[in-house]
This record gives sequence, structure tokens and C-alpha cells, in this order.
Amino acid sequence: DEEAEVILRKSLAQQWHHPSVDLYGRLQVVEVYKQLKTLESWQKEHANDAVLLLALGRIYLRHQQRDLAREFFNRSIIAQKSLDALLEMARLLEQM
Repeated sequence: DEEAEVILRKSLAQQWHHPSVDLYGRLQVVEVYKQLKTLESWQKEHANDAVLLLALGRIYLRHQQRDLAREFFNRSIIAQKSLDALLEMARLLEQM
């Protein structure tokens, strides 16, 4: 995942690609803070991107920040209903 993070981050800096964003949000890297900051920086350019919002929700959920995860899952669903976002929200609500 560490190598994939570097490759995906560089690739996404050159060309925005939703499947790559989705994969980036699923990576389990050691430096999670750096991964989170990268996702947040992309949000400046892609504020309402449903895939990016879902990725942010996943990272927050991984760090037990359930309120933030719920917010980002909800924003993702509002931006574009997707099965992945709905499933993540359902899992989160079940945990809560």
C-alpha cells in the first residue's frame, strides 16, 4: 500500500481519475495523516466529487472519527448516490 500511495498520488496530481481516487481511499498506509491531508487538499479542486468524499469518509472511519465519516458519506450520497457510499453509511450506522 505504501508504494501504491506514492504512485496514485503522483498519477492523480497529473490526471484526475475516479477509480484511482477510490483505490487511494482504500489504501491502508502507515502515514495516515499524510494520506488524509492529501485527500483534503484535493477537495479544494474537487469539492463536490462523490468519489473523493467517499474516500475521505473511509479514512475518517478507519480512525474512529465516526461523526466526520458520517458527514462525508452523507455528502457523497448527496453528490451522487452510489451503492458503495450507501453501504459505507449503513455499516457506520450499524456500528453506532
